Amino acid sequence: MAQAGLLIKFRRLLGLFAFFYASLHMLTRAALYNGFSPSATAADIIKRRFVTAGMTTYLLLLPLALTSTNWAIRKMGGKRWNRLHKLIYVAGVCAIIHYWWGVKPRGGHADRHDGRSGRAVSGAAGAGMGAEAKDASGYGLTHSSANTYAL
Repeated sequence: MAQAGLLIKFRRLLGLFAFFYASLHMLTRAALYNGFSPSATAADIIKRRFVTAGMTTYLLLLPLALTSTNWAIRKMGGKRWNRLHKLIYVAGVCAIIHYWWGVKPRGGHADRHDGRSGRAVSGAAGAGMGAEAKDASGYGLTHSSANTYAL
């Protein structure tokens, strides 16, 4: 019970940290994969559904971060502010979907639209997932099987 009270006490800080992390995550992706090109970023959002889910999450977090001040609570009124901040639940679901769709199963690609990634998401609960990263040139660097993750 004492731990829940601690989370309640720091919930604004935790929410702002989540937004800060999402901002760094988005900017890092924009820099490394798209070279800060707005057209490449827009094409990436349209082409890859996990990027679409991530951008949706970020856009849901933006008004929450902007209205997290005492001034915003007073200006909006507590009832409207509470209704707006219930978007955190939708953002949480979108963030989980973003992660699931972004995880690449062994031998597969997360941005394929042929149904394989959908089967990977539905079977991810018990499956070991291989971590794959890309360097700045876009070539895949697969980690050893010792670095697999299970959902």
